[in-house]
Amino acid sequence: MMSLTIFSQFLLYVSLALLMGTFILYCIPETIRPKIDISAKWLIVSAVILPVVTFVPNIQLLTILTPQFGLIESVGMLLMKFKVGHSWLAIVGFTIILLIVIQQFMKKTSKLMAIMAIFILIAIMAAIGYISHAGSMTGLVGSALDFVHLLAVSVWLGILLMMS
Repeated sequence: MMSLTIFSQFLLYVSLALLMGTFILYCIPETIRPKIDISAKWLIVSAVILPVVTFVPNIQLLTILTPQFGLIESVGMLLMKFKVGHSWLAIVGFTIILLIVIQQFMKKTSKLMAIMAIFILIAIMAAIGYISHAGSMTGLVGSALDFVHLLAVSVWLGILLMMS
């Protein structure tokens, strides 16, 4: 289970970085930015990965609840009664909105759509920070620090990936 969680975190960071780097660079005027050559498929796959990999840590909670309550009731409890479930539902909602923005962005790239995508990604990162280990141990301060860490890594690594 630990290796699955580590792999899911790796995919989470790479996906967020790819998306964030792409949309940040599209905010720079075309005359001074490097050529960005990324297919819509990679942006869509990166967005779809987000709710999948953020659900992986919840599997451990489900394995604890399922023997006592059954799978369906355990999933319902997870989504409706636990902070991790609420956050995951928010991530799914924001991801659906992000996919719509990506679809519109790929039809006609615009700075406005890129900025909208950046704000949606920030909301997804805030939801991830909300349920982080740091947040569960130290409250709002831990959540905020985890959010800032995730944002900084995504921006730095994303721009680096897109430039290389």
